Amino acid sequence: MRAKTVMHEKNVLKGRWMRRSLPALSAVLLMLPASAGGEGIATRAPATETVTDNGSGAETEAAPPLAPSPAPSPAKDELLKKADSLAKNGGLDRAVALLKDLATEYPSDFEVRLSLARALSWAGDYEGSVAEYNKALELSPGNPEALSGLGRVLSWAGEYDRSIAAYRKSIEAAPRDVDTRKGLSRTLWWKGDLDGALKEIREALSAAPKDDEALEIEERLREEKGPRIRGHYSSSTDSDSNDLKIYGLSGYYFTGRPGRLTFNLNFYEATRPGATANATTIGVKDSIDLTDRLVVTAGLSLVMLEPENDDTVFMAGGLNGRYEFSSRTRLSAGYNYSPMLDTVQLIENHVRTGEYHAALSHDYRDVTFTALTAYSGYSDGNSSYDMTGTISYRLSERHGIYVGAVSEYKDFSEHTASGYFNPPQIFSNSLFLTVEDDIPGTRLSYNADIEAGMQSFSGKTESTSAIEVGVEWRLTREISLDAGYKYSRSALESSSGFRFEEVKAGVTYLY
Repeated sequence: MRAKTVMHEKNVLKGRWMRRSLPALSAVLLMLPASAGGEGIATRAPATETVTDNGSGAETEAAPPLAPSPAPSPAKDELLKKADSLAKNGGLDRAVALLKDLATEYPSDFEVRLSLARALSWAGDYEGSVAEYNKALELSPGNPEALSGLGRVLSWAGEYDRSIAAYRKSIEAAPRDVDTRKGLSRTLWWKGDLDGALKEIREALSAAPKDDEALEIEERLREEKGPRIRGHYSSSTDSDSNDLKIYGLSGYYFTGRPGRLTFNLNFYEATRPGATANATTIGVKDSIDLTDRLVVTAGLSLVMLEPENDDTVFMAGGLNGRYEFSSRTRLSAGYNYSPMLDTVQLIENHVRTGEYHAALSHDYRDVTFTALTAYSGYSDGNSSYDMTGTISYRLSERHGIYVGAVSEYKDFSEHTASGYFNPPQIFSNSLFLTVEDDIPGTRLSYNADIEAGMQSFSGKTESTSAIEVGVEWRLTREISLDAGYKYSRSALESSSGFRFEEVKAGVTYLY
């Protein structure tokens, strides 16, 4: 589970993960105007009619008259329908090829250019899509549908300023178009303008107050901005009879570009038969957007260890960065110095680690590839090297269903008795399934992670398995409760022992 957690980056910077790490093509449902979710490639409202937005019942202003096009051709219309059907049923490459042939035959046809632009954007050819949208706009200057599509694909390509300009021109022509407002809100969000994003999504909600997508975006923006305060409790045990209870309080506040301030206070109570040890950590962290592509996070913590033999106080911290090469490819790297507080023995021995890590992720349509490497030095003189590869495939964006595989290799330089599990040459392979969704008609949402595989170390091979489930109940717009359970059999899960079990609960207040 730990390797897959790295692949999802486990919301180390949760708000930033929501804005920046959603892959362009793996967030189609949240990113697209109606064109990809329910609109066909060649479907557009007639220029002389009004259309009704989903969820609002309000009429949307009609598009301005189009530039003259060739007379309708039954053959052309049938081919456009065929391309639409191909794109919806896994034949996107064939749809693009068919639409390119149509564009050659009908170079001045707005519908053909618009359809080709959409198909190219879904296929990931952003440059080609932008060129086709511009050709469509030459045929119908100021057309809000083409401008909105251009804004969408530019946003996917990470060209936020050009995307925002296109969206705003579309809104000038059709100010009550809810989908365009949603697209503009997302782009402002990813650019770091949370206030502007909230303004636009609330404009969308004023026109369509029951639009589920707009409500979800507004909630995520509020989560990103804060302030947010969370109290939490967890209790865990492992196969070596080590018990750990954690009581914590954490929160954050978006201070405005370029940063967000996070704090945490945690109390640890570790026990084993005949012994007890306590620890307290107080930490602050600031995430700074140095550019639209580069985010740097610096953290500092005060650690107070209280074993039965003697007390110790020291400082811990880290510096981490994340860089987006494109909307599909991103690199994260950093260094963290931290205590190991999972067991009585670890606290008594004052074990600390300094870890250097780097991870590269790339999205290709519905698939995400991640490669991670890490090197850790331990205060007892030990060291470890870790390599992990992950592939994740999105089965359903709407229901948050992902499947994938993880391979991990970890090797310790020495076998020590400081209180953490450190056999030589751990090699692990596993498959996983992740589901995250809301329960219709309720204020409940849930998540479930299941993993199974094989693991070898110390000359033996064993099966591994893990299950983690959680539920969140949104009592009000501001207050939510959550609870979870986790069970794992893995040499890579806990600091000591092969079996790990945990229950947890929390309450969150979001302003």
